[in-house]
Amino acid sequence: MGKLVLLKLDGNWRDGFRVGLEIGGENARPETILAGNLPANEPLAELLRSHRQVYARGGMMTRISPKRAINVNYREWARDCQQSSANLRSRFREWLSQPGFQRLDLRLREALQPEEAVRLHLQCDHSEVFHLPWHCWELLERYPRAEIAFAPPELSPRYPRTARGGNLRILAILGCSQGIEVERDREFLENLPHAEVTFLVQPLRVELNDALWEREWDVLFFAGHGQTEGETGRIYVNSEEYLTVDELWFALKKATERGLQLALFNSCDGMGLVQKLDDLGIPQIAVMREAVPDPVAQAFLKALLGALSRGVSFYEAMREARERLQGMENEYPCASWLPILFQHPEAVPLQVLPKKKAIASSWRWRAAILVLGVLLSGWGWRSSLATWLNNRAHVNFRAGEWRSVERTLKNALSLDLDNAVAYYNLADLYERSRNIEAAREWYLQATKRGMVAAYARLAALEIDESELDEAQKLVAEGLILIETKGGDRFEKASLWESRGRLAWARGDFAGAKAAFEKALAVQGDRVSSRCWLEELAMREGEGWRRCPN
Repeated sequence: MGKLVLLKLDGNWRDGFRVGLEIGGENARPETILAGNLPANEPLAELLRSHRQVYARGGMMTRISPKRAINVNYREWARDCQQSSANLRSRFREWLSQPGFQRLDLRLREALQPEEAVRLHLQCDHSEVFHLPWHCWELLERYPRAEIAFAPPELSPRYPRTARGGNLRILAILGCSQGIEVERDREFLENLPHAEVTFLVQPLRVELNDALWEREWDVLFFAGHGQTEGETGRIYVNSEEYLTVDELWFALKKATERGLQLALFNSCDGMGLVQKLDDLGIPQIAVMREAVPDPVAQAFLKALLGALSRGVSFYEAMREARERLQGMENEYPCASWLPILFQHPEAVPLQVLPKKKAIASSWRWRAAILVLGVLLSGWGWRSSLATWLNNRAHVNFRAGEWRSVERTLKNALSLDLDNAVAYYNLADLYERSRNIEAAREWYLQATKRGMVAAYARLAALEIDESELDEAQKLVAEGLILIETKGGDRFEKASLWESRGRLAWARGDFAGAKAAFEKALAVQGDRVSSRCWLEELAMREGEGWRRCPN
C-alpha cells in the first residue's frame, strides 16, 4: 500500500501562499495534517513568465496550431532556453527551501519510505503555479517511486472510485497532422497489450460526437495539433476544424458517466483543456504544458505505453516516461518538463489489466485458416484463398486494423509461399511501423518472387542506410526485370524515383532531376516525385528542407 500526499496552496505571488499538508495511506483518512507557507515571490513569477516566453520562441516541429509555425535561430534559442530553465530551477528550489515550507518538507521525509509508491497531489487555484517545475523538487530525487500530479481547487464526489477489469477500451483521435507524424502515435497504440483501440483519423465533429455517445471508453487519446488561446484549449481534429471542450460537452459528459478514466492529449499547450475537462469529472488528465516537439511527443507516448504494458503503475509509468525525455534535452531543451498530470486524489489510477483469452482466440483463427487451406488444397484453391486473404488484409489496412493486417497476411503466406503481393504488403506494414529489419527481409522475399515494386522499396531502404552500391544493384535489377517481364506504371515510377534518390545521395543532382521527371512521365500523379523536384528547385547552399519519402 502506497502513500497519498496532498499539498494545498492558497494565495498569490504578491502576498505569498498558505500551504496545508496532508499525509495518509491510499483509501484512508490523512494521518498527518500540518500548516506552513511559501513567501511572496513576484521575481519568481516574472522569471517563470520570461522562461515561457523564451520557450515559446522555439522553431521546432511542434504540435501547436499549424498556422503558428515559427522560424528562429535554433542554436541561439536552445542556449537561451537552457539558461532560462536553469535559472528558473535554481530560484524555484530556493523558494521551497524557505522555513515556512521547509518544515513541511522535513515532515514528509520522516513520514515516507524511499521504497514506497507515493502519489503527491498539489491543489491550487492559481494556474501559474502549475507551470512551475515541481518535478525539480529535491524531495522527488530521494523517492524514486513518487510522482507529482495537480488537483482541482475544489474536490468533487463525481469521480469514479473503482477500476474496471479486462482490456482497456481506447478511443484514439488522430487529428490534423500537418508537418508532424501522428502515425507514430498510432503504431505505439496498436502494439499496446491488453487494449482495444478504435481510431478516428481526422474525424468530422459529428463523427467524434457519435463515437463518444455510442460506446463506453476507458481512455480518450488525442494526437495532433493543439493550442491554448487565452484560457481556452483547442484541438485541431482535422485540417479544417478545431474543437473546444465546450463544443463536445454533452458527449464527453456521457463518456465520463460511463467510466472514462483518462484523457491523454499528446499535443501542444494543453493547459487550456484541463479546467474544462476537470469540470466534467474526468478522473485523470495528462497534457503537455507547453508546445511539444513531434519527436518528444512520440518518445513520451512510447515510454508511457511501454511502462504500462509491463504492469508498472500509472503514476510510476508517468514518471518513467517523463524522466526518459531528459535524454533528448541536448536537442530539445526542457523536454522532461512538458508532460503534466491532473488527477483527483480520490480517483483510482488507471491500471492495465491483462485479458488472456485474446491470445487463444488469435491462435484458433489461424489454425482454422490452416485447416481450411488443407481441406481446399485438393481442389487447388489454396492460392485463391491466399489471394482472398491478401485482399482482406487491404480492407483491414484501410480500416486502420493493423494487427489484423499482419495476422491475415501471414495466414495468406501459410497457404501460398509464393504470393509476392502478400510479402510486399507485409514488408510495407513493417516499414510503416519502423521495423526496418523485418521490412527489409520481407521486401527481399518479394523480389525473389519477381515483384518489381519490391526492388524499388528495398533500394529506398538501402539508400536511407547509405548502402548506395546495394541500392544501385537493386535498381538495375528492377529495370532489367521491367524490360523482360513488364510492369505497371506504379512499379516503373517507383524504380525511377529510387534511381533519382540514389543520384541525389551521390550528389548527381542533374541525374536526380532527370530520374524524377521520368517517374512523373510514367505516373503523372506521383506526389513524392513531384516533391523531390520541388526540393531540387528550392535547394540552396549545403542545406535544404528534407522531403518526405
